[in-house]
Order: sequence, then C-alpha cells, then structure tokens
Amino acid sequence: MDEIVEAAMRKWPNIPDVYGWLALDRRGRWLLRGEPITNTALNEFIDRNYARDSRGCWFFQNGPQRVFAALYATPYVFSLLRNCGHIDATAHTGATASRIDAVILDSAGSLILATDLGPGLVQDRDLGIALDAACDEQGRPASEAAFAALLRGEDRAISVDFGSSKLLLETIACDEVATRFKFETNPAPPAAPASFGVHTTN
Repeated sequence: MDEIVEAAMRKWPNIPDVYGWLALDRRGRWLLRGEPITNTALNEFIDRNYARDSRGCWFFQNGPQRVFAALYATPYVFSLLRNCGHIDATAHTGATASRIDAVILDSAGSLILATDLGPGLVQDRDLGIALDAACDEQGRPASEAAFAALLRGEDRAISVDFGSSKLLLETIACDEVATRFKFETNPAPPAAPASFGVHTTN
C-alpha cells in the first residue's frame, strides 16, 4: 500500500466507505460506474492499493476511504506466460504469484488458480498455455474429450504441469467459487446492530 495512503488513513480514520461505484471485470479491467477506467496512473494506483477485509470483501484504499469492488468473477485475473520451462501467473495488478496451490475448471469452462495472492480467473486468451501443459493418466496431452468428460463428472485424472508444481485439475460449479474461496462478489455495507433500548410510555 502506498505510504501516502497509509498516512491519510492515520490522519482521517473515520471516512465512510463507498459501495457500488467500482468493479473488476473478467478481463481484469477496472470499471467505474460500468465504464472502463482508461487513465493508466489511476489504474496503477488502484492496483497498488487493492486489498481484502475480514468479510472477504475486496476494496481499493483511496487515501482514507475504502472503495469496495464488485467482482464479475474472482478477486484476481491472471495472465499466463511460459518462462524457461515454467508457467508464470501474473495478476491484473502486476503482481506475480509465487505459489500456485490448485488449478480448477469451473462448470462454464473457465480456469481458476488458487495462489498465494488469492484466487483468480485465467484470461481466456491464455487458456491454451495451461491446456498445452495438461496431461492424462498416461502422460499424454489431455484431449478435448477428456476435459468434457471431467466436466460431466466422469472419473478422469488430468494434471497441469506449471514447472514448479504439477497439479491435479479439479472441477467446481460456477456458483460455488465464491463460497470455496470466501469472497464477496457484490460487497454491501455491514448490517447495523439491532437496538435493544428500553422504551417507556407516559
């Protein structure tokens, strides 16, 4: 987080949070009121000051104010790059995952990585990089039929070799992703505590 942001948080600790303005789409683009943010400096500022709260809500710390982000898919969107026998996963924020813990195919055919940064969708244009590194039980390149069978729930073992780790491909229903990784796709203000005051009548 930027030092100037941390200083503003200390100086103005009680600024109200903002909801409903910011969103992250499936391509890793920041949207403001539904429109892509095209200013490079602003995008980079959001990327550097992007974080998660204890509720699983992701936000951009804008000086002393938290601007919560709606997520079209996952908290991160990853690009993949082949690098000397490894596959590197770089988030939309520019941070590179140092560890990939799981690779998951959702029911819509999207690929999700569980990483040390957090969970993230793989960019559609980079799916081929991961699929080219996928093998069946015999070590042969996994076929489209094998992926289709896996999505149908058949007992097929497909592994993806990232170079530093070789992971068994898991499956998940689209509507279970947020629950598994404990994040909120559409953050809302916390509910106000109930009032139990004593009422008297004259």
